[in-house]
Amino acid sequence: MNKPRDADLPPLFRRHVRRPRLTRLLDKTTAQTILIVAPAGYGKTTLAAEWLQGRENDFWYQATPASADVAAFAVGLAETLSPIAPDAVEQVAQRVRVPESTEDLSQALAELILDAIGHWPARRRLVIDDYHLVQDSRAVDSFMDWVLTLSKLRIVVTARRAPAWVTARRRLHQQVVEITRDDLSMSDEEVRAVLADTPTATTDELLRNAEGWPVLIGLAASSTQTHAPAHHVADDLFEYFADEILRREQPSVQQTLVRLSVLPNLDSDAISGLTGATTPEALIHHLANEGLVREVGPRQYAFHPLVREFLRSRLRADEPAETRVVRRALTKLTRDERWDDAFAVALESNQLSKATAIVGQAAPS
Repeated sequence: MNKPRDADLPPLFRRHVRRPRLTRLLDKTTAQTILIVAPAGYGKTTLAAEWLQGRENDFWYQATPASADVAAFAVGLAETLSPIAPDAVEQVAQRVRVPESTEDLSQALAELILDAIGHWPARRRLVIDDYHLVQDSRAVDSFMDWVLTLSKLRIVVTARRAPAWVTARRRLHQQVVEITRDDLSMSDEEVRAVLADTPTATTDELLRNAEGWPVLIGLAASSTQTHAPAHHVADDLFEYFADEILRREQPSVQQTLVRLSVLPNLDSDAISGLTGATTPEALIHHLANEGLVREVGPRQYAFHPLVREFLRSRLRADEPAETRVVRRALTKLTRDERWDDAFAVALESNQLSKATAIVGQAAPS
């Protein structure tokens, strides 16, 4: 999927502070690969999206649990690059139908896509977001290794840990530049800019205890609380502000948000099907304004991963309700042939037999 342009790249939080010290680093690097690596909540995706603003010719590929299969990964990448390689999708689709060892397939698919692309412009970048969702696949890692070895394709990868193909050799030859948790942590100046309207005592408490964690700073900025609790662990502070934001919603909205947390992606149809909401667009608009969801595609949104996990923990506390919601979500998603999302829901709910069945259902398409 091509990333939408400036007007369609909203920051995760309303009071998002731009990170010029980081975007300047992205602008200046000549390395083939930029790796943005940090735990959840450090603004990896937000930084990449901010950097794309004003850049008209770059590409954005969103990894999913289903794309851990090298064939699915290659097809998705070919679709993303179709504006410059229109024949790649069909060529890749035909190639994956040929029985072959996974290792050989990884190399073959890499060569096929690179041949379809031809010359890669020096200033153009491909962003692969959430690579951690696929990097346990040796075949996908091998595919990426071949792509980088055989081409001058320039990529930006966001992940929670460094992929296997980020080798000591690539680091030594400065083929990889890494932006890490330490880089992404907000400076005191950035924190104070985000919390400009927050009482000084709360700001000082967060400066001491938040460890520069962007998602926590964003939640605190959206909070109506005037005093931070005297916790000294960032995780506790996150729970505190996330809970405060949830509790200020009407009970019916709270219940809806908890149910919606089973969905990897949100759109009007999925929201209506799962919750019966009659005005799903209004709900999405509200959540976007509150900074709780971000746009991940045309009319498609997702909770921030940590916000989603917080809501999921509330749903898991009521096991019968979780069972009902998951069953309803899987029924809706499989009926609509939204295989990636259905597969992810089954995996996250530890329903491995159901995940296997979904793969079988999806196979013909």
